[in-house]
Amino acid sequence: MRAGDAGEARSVLSRRRIDGVFLDVVFDRTPEPKLSGDRTRSPEQRARQQGFYLVAELADAFPAGCRVVIAYDFAAEPGRLAALREKVPLLGGVEDGAPLSRVLERLVAD
Repeated sequence: MRAGDAGEARSVLSRRRIDGVFLDVVFDRTPEPKLSGDRTRSPEQRARQQGFYLVAELADAFPAGCRVVIAYDFAAEPGRLAALREKVPLLGGVEDGAPLSRVLERLVAD
């Protein structure tokens, strides 16, 4: 299933049993009105960081036990990962451009 913005994602999460979510970080093709995040920031900045905004915004909509993987390598920013895991404990990352097999591996990891 695919969702193009936070509203669509909430709708999918409320209608279907979802065990895993994969998010990109950059949403550069998303129209500005559909971007989540702090509206005092530029649309370009929000688009470049959209995946992080969505994780925070949708934290309460992810069902218990739902793994969330974001296309971002947290190796250089463990503090960012720790902060996001306060809201989404089963959050993990994969390097940008990782093959789908790596994403699936993270989604089913123990």
